[in-house]
Amino acid sequence: AGPASEEIGETLRDRIKVDRWKRQVRLLQKVNENLKQAGVDPQPVRPRLLLSITDSASVEDDDFLHDAWAALLANAADPKVRRNVKPYYVEILKQLSDDQAKLLSGLYDAVTKDPLREFRNISLGNVGDLWEAYKTANGDTIEFDGGDDFEIALENLERLGLIGPSPDHASQIDPPEISVSDIESATEDSDSQPELFEYSLTNLAYHFVSACRRFERPR
Repeated sequence: AGPASEEIGETLRDRIKVDRWKRQVRLLQKVNENLKQAGVDPQPVRPRLLLSITDSASVEDDDFLHDAWAALLANAADPKVRRNVKPYYVEILKQLSDDQAKLLSGLYDAVTKDPLREFRNISLGNVGDLWEAYKTANGDTIEFDGGDDFEIALENLERLGLIGPSPDHASQIDPPEISVSDIESATEDSDSQPELFEYSLTNLAYHFVSACRRFERPR
């Protein structure tokens, strides 16, 4: 390692600092715009939460997730809903990829369309239904990989406690392992279609997604 490599390393560090600073500026612009449009007088955000959100958002280059960070911070500064923003939501959001966050958002929309129905009692459907929801949520950005990304998405959402068994399947401790290829082959041959485990959105997921959106009020 000589002077040239040290100079390159210093240049890269400076570039990273600039990129992070730009994302933090964008974050605060989004937060201010949200609060201004709502006519909200922002309140100070707890330092622990403020630093965690701004630091995480500064390295987020996906627009969908960056918007979620902005909404989380805006809600944390809104005196009417700030109590709904929990410190551990930061850790959950950090562990979601963009495709997983979009799937979760789509599932949230699906179970909150009817305000008169209790979301906990609404089934999200089986793994085949979630596969269709995954493709719908991610649109043209999805690259078919045999379903690996989708299967990982389901595993991660379960691991984080964001989806679980529907009320009718609550007695099942673990869902059966059924891959996308199993679903597609079963669709072609309806006689061989297995009885599929059904999922529902958890209470944690409902409040987490609400906190990552503006003007969502937990029921």
